[in-house]
Amino acid sequence: MSRTILSRYLDPATLSRVAKRHVEPRGLVMGNLAGAHKSPMAGFAVEFAGHREYVPGDEPRHIDWRLYFTRDRYFIKQYEMETNFVAHLVLDVSASMRYGDADQQKLSYAASMAATLAFSIAQQNDKVSLATFDDRVRGFIPPSNSMAQMIRMSSLLDEADPVDKTNMAICLNELAGRMQRREIVMIFSDFFTDLEELEPALQLLRF
Repeated sequence: MSRTILSRYLDPATLSRVAKRHVEPRGLVMGNLAGAHKSPMAGFAVEFAGHREYVPGDEPRHIDWRLYFTRDRYFIKQYEMETNFVAHLVLDVSASMRYGDADQQKLSYAASMAATLAFSIAQQNDKVSLATFDDRVRGFIPPSNSMAQMIRMSSLLDEADPVDKTNMAICLNELAGRMQRREIVMIFSDFFTDLEELEPALQLLRF
């Protein structure tokens, strides 16, 4: 059953093309696990970022002694931490997404895009979530980097029944309340909604 559900949204040929591609956020991200993406927080790991002046309480092992001998002051070496990222995939399942036929239907196409992206993210050990919405949030799969997440997401996609209109602004405001710190949000929609109401919701997500 699970393999049948997965095959509706994950195409082997497409997966083989994206298997070696790494999903890399353009901005700094924050997470609670060690990973492969730059964090906005300075720490003591991996890549050298610069110096700051020593303050009482700093560990002496991080002092740059060469700089001390040239400037006669203590400076601490700082390095950029690496972290995991969390990606939230938000899929519009409203009635307007019915447009098109078979796998070229807007909803089917968007669902396959989201599932393929989710697979790539989970495969590199970053976390991914999925939310579906129309006039309200219909379903939400919390973030995980387990490959079992693909089964859960595919099951949620299977439940989509595009019959209602969309109210994207209200739904995005609700979903923003479930997100923590600096994370990534990707919206799959035709954006047939009130754009003036949508802008404040998008600004909230940016914030």
